[in-house]
Formats: sequence, structure tokens, C-alpha cells
Amino acid sequence: IRAVMICAKEQVCRSLRDHSEEIRISCRTCEKTQSISPDYGRTYLSYRERELNALTDLLLSDNRIYTVEQIKKTAEENNVCPYELSLDLSEHCSVIVCDYNYVIDDNVRFRRYFKNPENCEKYVFLFDEAHNLPDRTRNTYSSKLTMSVAVALNELSETAFCDDGAFRELSESFYSAMVEIRSFCTESEYTRTTDKGEINCGFYESDSLPERLIRVTNDLSRHIGKYIRDGHDYADALEPIWKELNKVSFSAAYFDESFRFFASRANEDMSAQILCLDPAKILERMLSPAHSSILFSATLSPIDYFAEVTGLLDADTLELASPYENNNLCLVAYDSVSTRLNDRKHTAYDCAEIIAETVSARDGNYLVYFPSYDYMRSVCRVFAGMGLDCAIIMQKSNMSLRERERFIEIFREGKHRSIVGFCVLGGMFSEGIDLAGESLIGAVIVGTGMPMLSAERNIMAKYYDEKTERGHDFAYTCPGMNKVLQAAGRVIRSENDRGVIVLIDDRLGEPNLKMLFPLHWRHMKYTGNCESLRVILDDFWDNV
Repeated sequence: IRAVMICAKEQVCRSLRDHSEEIRISCRTCEKTQSISPDYGRTYLSYRERELNALTDLLLSDNRIYTVEQIKKTAEENNVCPYELSLDLSEHCSVIVCDYNYVIDDNVRFRRYFKNPENCEKYVFLFDEAHNLPDRTRNTYSSKLTMSVAVALNELSETAFCDDGAFRELSESFYSAMVEIRSFCTESEYTRTTDKGEINCGFYESDSLPERLIRVTNDLSRHIGKYIRDGHDYADALEPIWKELNKVSFSAAYFDESFRFFASRANEDMSAQILCLDPAKILERMLSPAHSSILFSATLSPIDYFAEVTGLLDADTLELASPYENNNLCLVAYDSVSTRLNDRKHTAYDCAEIIAETVSARDGNYLVYFPSYDYMRSVCRVFAGMGLDCAIIMQKSNMSLRERERFIEIFREGKHRSIVGFCVLGGMFSEGIDLAGESLIGAVIVGTGMPMLSAERNIMAKYYDEKTERGHDFAYTCPGMNKVLQAAGRVIRSENDRGVIVLIDDRLGEPNLKMLFPLHWRHMKYTGNCESLRVILDDFWDNV
């Protein structure tokens, strides 16, 4: 069996990643796509000949699992595009490993496989970490326009494109359409008081699209697209705007009863969104070329929720017990502390005390997850003042890849007696990291992971209330619990691991939340004070 991994063009193409280039490089002007031989004219090899040479090198190599590095190296040796090489190589492979988008995003999905009706039911789709699939699909088919885009286009029309009558007319029409939408934002009008003064706010929601805005967006997108393709002097300035406009046109093409149009105003500023509330129909369409689709994850719980939001209500389901012994995991719910937004400033000390109790029970490495950066920082300040003999590291927003790798490496080095890492629930350290054995022996999860209340989430809740009568669960509770399960899954990574998970929230004992717990959480113990928590933890570690 041959297998290939396909990455995004931006990840494998050095020209696209190198932003220091003074000359704008596009795929059409890239030297690798031209019919130029590597020896620059001493011989002549067309692009196709060079690519066939590269394919031959890969197919005749001893390695039949083609990594990104191997493809990049072979592409460089033969002076061909590494991305195009990986696509052509995939036609000789039985297994293709790639991002979800190459299947679910109709803008970038593999046309050579899925656009030809003759290829139907030739494939099997395997979705790892499938709990991410519904939200990924929603984000792919949702879009947003802001008033700042309209202002930027007007400024360009008066300067760089002042001689282009069509551009000026389209920009003015777009600005006018956005102002019109802003005037619709009269639902739920209210005044918000801030440090900078009062802000007048309002909303507008509709189950149909504003035809004028969509029409002018489409026209403007096509017009700007020509400038970008022709390499106009202002192509770099126009490209981010064009991408936003193009995304709106893309979303509008799929708009139906499972979408909503939503606009919100704050003084003169306004944003207009096309919201994909229910990805089920889109997923059904995108998965239709497959003979079968298999979705799997350690956190597809509750299964009926995921069957509904993925449109796979008639699918066969299989829920397996945990492969690890329950006795290896000490699972405790501390259900006497509120982590709701309005209560957080009063419960920072309580959370710090629970974390300290957990860490003090045994030396080792722990991760603590919080519902927000602000709450994380406030609890960390209190915890640091308690004087425990441990190293403290904290997640920052917008960490680079190197910073993320260093954060994880600290847990593996074994240089500290104890390490406590403070992280954000649902962030980069909540899933996809593997800290086996003594690298991580415990996690404290603060809160239920529920998204913050928002107009967009409330619209989703209303939609699912009408469809399933479980609107709040679908918009808030289930997505939140999935974040908790993912974070909890960092602790036990092998049959030899032992560890503790302490959950903190006063809602953990509520029946509607407990029914979302997986089967292997049935041995959870409940407590409401640190003395009882200490007894539970000491008893667990004494028997390890």
C-alpha cells in the first residue's frame, strides 16, 4: 500500500511562505511552473517531463509512505511544484492523509476525485478527531463582512482607482448596501456603557439574504479578482478584502433554512454575517461521493448529538468502553464552586486552593484548564502567592509554533520536581498533545467549557429548539462538555499511566450535565470541600 500526506500549498511552497519577497510571487509566475530546465537551457525539459521524473523517483524509492519532507525534497531536485507533485502522486496511492477541508470545503476539495460522477462510491472517508467536524463545517460555510471593509474600498476608489469608474461605482454601491443593513439593526436596541462612553447597539436577524448586498458583493468580488489575477500594483492590498467578499459569495450560494443572516451594530460600526447553524445537509452532500464515511474520536459523546449535527442519523454507531482500567484514574467533581462569569472574581481563591490541594497530594506535572485568559491569570496570581514548591508556566495568546513546542517540552524534560501549567480550555493544549507516563499525572478543569453567551449562539439554540427541542444543549452544553472531555483525555495515554482529574463547577451534579458524561466516568466521586478532596487523592496515590 502506498500512502501520501497532502498539506496546504502555503505550508509546502517556500515562495508563498516567504513574505520578505519584494516581488509578488503567484503560482502563475513561479519559475517552477514554467518550462525551464534545472540547467537553465543547456537541455530542454518541459514541466510535465520534470514532474514525471519526480514521480518516478518517488514511486521507485524504497519508502512507500510519502512524507511532506520527502515530497518537498524531490520537488526541489526536479524543479517542480511540491503541492502539485503531491496531488499527482496521490493518484498512485491507496491512502491519502489530508485536512478535512479537502473533503468538506467545496472551494478546495479534490476535484480530480469528487467532481466526476463516475468516481462515486470509490472511496472510504475516515475522519479522525471527528468531534471537530460540525464546527469546522459551520466555520467553512459561514462568513462575515464589516463596515471597515466598505470604508477601505471607498478610500481605494478615491486614490488608487480614481480613474476606474466601474470600481468606484461598485465600491459606492457596496458602502450604500452596508449602510442600509446597518439601518435594519433596530431589534433589541440597547446602550452599553464603556470607559470610552456610551455605545448604541442593535441587531438584525433574518431567514433570508439581503439581495442587494449579495448582488453587489458578487459583482465587486469578480471585479477585484481580475486585478489580483493580473498582478495589479495594489493586489496585495485588495487580496484580503477580496477573500472576505468571496467567502460571502460562497456562503450565500449554500444559504437555505439551516442558515441565518445576522447583523449587529455598535454606533456607526456594523458587521453582517451569514451563519451556518446546522452543517448536516452540507456534510451529507460533501460525503456523498464516498462508499462509506467513518467518524471516530475519543469524545463523540453524546452520540445522538453528533449523529444529529453531522446528518448521520441512520449511521451505525459503536461506543466502546475505555481500554484503560478505571482504577488508574482518580476522577473527582468539586461541585461547590461557581465558575459562572459573574462569580469568577469571587471564586479565584477557591480555585487556587483546590489546585494547590491537588498538586500537593503528589509531586509531578499537572495541567490546569480555564474558561478564559482573565480567569486563568487571576487564579494563577493567587496560586503563585501560596508558595508551593513547583514551577509555573502559563499559556499566552497567539503563541508561535516554537513557543508551543517549548511549553510541551518542559513537561518532558523532568528538570522540575513539579510543574503546573495554566491553559485555556478548548485551546491549543486541550487536545492533540501526548504527555504519557510521568510527563503528566493530573489535570484540573475549571468550568463546563460552555461558549460565552452570544447572539449567534442564541440564534443556534432557537434553531435547534425548533428542530430537536434541545436548543440550549446543542448550542452550549454539548460543545462545552466536549472541550472538557478532550482536556481530561490528556491524562491517561497508555495502559501504564496513572493520574487524577479534578473538575470544578457547581453544575457538575445536575442531571442534564451528568447524562453527557462517558461510560468510563461512572466511578466519579463528588466532594465540596478540600478536606474531603485530600482524603480521596491520598487514598488513590497510596494504592498506586
